[in-house]
Amino acid sequence: MKRMLTIGLLIILPYALYGQRDLMPLNSQYLFNGLLINPAYAGSHDVLSFAGTFRKQWLGFDGAPVDYSSGFHWPMAKSKLGMGLVLRQEKVLNQSTSEIGLDYAFRFIVGKGKMSFGLRTALNLFQEDPFKGDIRDPSDPLFTQNRLQGSAMMPNFGFGMFYFTERMYAGFSIPWFFTLPSGSSLSSFFTGESNMSHYNYLLTGGYYLKITDRFWFKPTFLLKYQPVSGFQYDVNGSFVLFDDLLWVGGGYRGDGTVIALLDLQMLKQLKLGFSWDYPTGVIRQATAGSMEFSVRYNFNFKVNAVSPRFF
Repeated sequence: MKRMLTIGLLIILPYALYGQRDLMPLNSQYLFNGLLINPAYAGSHDVLSFAGTFRKQWLGFDGAPVDYSSGFHWPMAKSKLGMGLVLRQEKVLNQSTSEIGLDYAFRFIVGKGKMSFGLRTALNLFQEDPFKGDIRDPSDPLFTQNRLQGSAMMPNFGFGMFYFTERMYAGFSIPWFFTLPSGSSLSSFFTGESNMSHYNYLLTGGYYLKITDRFWFKPTFLLKYQPVSGFQYDVNGSFVLFDDLLWVGGGYRGDGTVIALLDLQMLKQLKLGFSWDYPTGVIRQATAGSMEFSVRYNFNFKVNAVSPRFF
């Protein structure tokens, strides 16, 4: 049975890869590096902040997605502006998608919190080595007709809004306006198209709920809508223990994935995170799940920074 499921995944992957390229990363710890999905997040920690994430999907399955991402962001102009730098690469089978992005955020006070509008300028690089891997029949029409040729660069843009206080946050974003259409020749610099049916509309939110002086609960959510694929969602919750030193929780993704979450606040500046995704469908017989490691470091930590450990 496991062998049949593995073969099934191999059949499905080419259709997913050679169709419209979706730049949306899949991260269970989306709070660790909010800059990846919302440019308005830039500068929200009021200090220079770094976050990095490594994700390996479908453990035990050769060619499964592996994602590396990192981001820096910092405040400017007496915290009225924020800037960010995003670096990301995803590898799947014989393909890789890379991104470098610059984010700009304009911030102002609204009530007890801060409102931010962000813009993203990015460069995406798509690469493929069609003969890398175990290709039994390179003349197969599925392989020859759908594979992308070589590599291509594509400029991109995005937009986001972000509001936060000491206890809550809410955000909306369209991280990328351009996508790579299926069948692109990859022979020119600009190969993308802007199609609203392929936009990722993201809505995020979270709250820091006090139960006792040393015991808190943090529910969060990520809602994604793409017209061509419909709604997807992540709902998470973590218990915050021992004066914010230990965060233990779990979550559920709309595709039937159960998520275990563990965060450790090693220092005021340093936080580590780990998550394990376990599928509940038939795919669980072909993989042990997916794992994700994250690290975040806030430089020049300030006591009066707005809740840098919450989001």
